[in-house]
Amino acid sequence: MPGGDGLLEHERTHRATLAGDGRPGPVEERIGRRLVRLLDPLSEEARALAADGRIQWIGPEGAPLGRVPPAAACAELKRRLERVLEAAEAAPAAERAALTYGLARLQGWSERLQQAPVPRSPSPRRRDSLPHR
Repeated sequence: MPGGDGLLEHERTHRATLAGDGRPGPVEERIGRRLVRLLDPLSEEARALAADGRIQWIGPEGAPLGRVPPAAACAELKRRLERVLEAAEAAPAAERAALTYGLARLQGWSERLQQAPVPRSPSPRRRDSLPHR
């Protein structure tokens, strides 16, 4: 199905990175290798793309997470972080505390990615931009 600019929808790809704490990077919209635009990952459009499974999520260190809803991508990150935490049983307390803190942040970002976007109010027009009579 052609998009507004005459390009087929399947020619467009979307991908975004998720940091280890679940913080999303901008959603890249590409046609082939060409970057068309960046989307705010918390925008209404990006959330709709994510809900439709059209965003390829990339995890820390470039690990692919797939075209899954954000909750599934965050759940996979959580499993990975929990495995690292279990393996770090003998690690210093500071390292374990950092991993535990990362788990808490991951939960927060997972919830934010699933919330409906807050509609933005239009910016007020500047007085000098009003038509003159």
